[in-house]
Amino acid sequence: PSYEDSGNISWDELEELFRKTAVTSREREILYLHYKLGQTFQKIADVITLTKGRISQIHKEALGKLTRYCKMNYITLSDFI
Repeated sequence: PSYEDSGNISWDELEELFRKTAVTSREREILYLHYKLGQTFQKIADVITLTKGRISQIHKEALGKLTRYCKMNYITLSDFI
């Protein structure tokens, strides 16, 4: 599913959230490819030349950072992705 189809905040607003958290450029790239472009972890792994498992780990780390930030600020992560 595409992020744009969700009807939630814009990708620019999500980028602002990334800047407020410790999400790295690699994590942002993976989140963008997965949620914005709808790429599978395997396709992302092929492009970035990492394993599918490593992509999954990075994705999980990024979501963990976003979740912690959202909990601290009383925001629901599902509002964003």
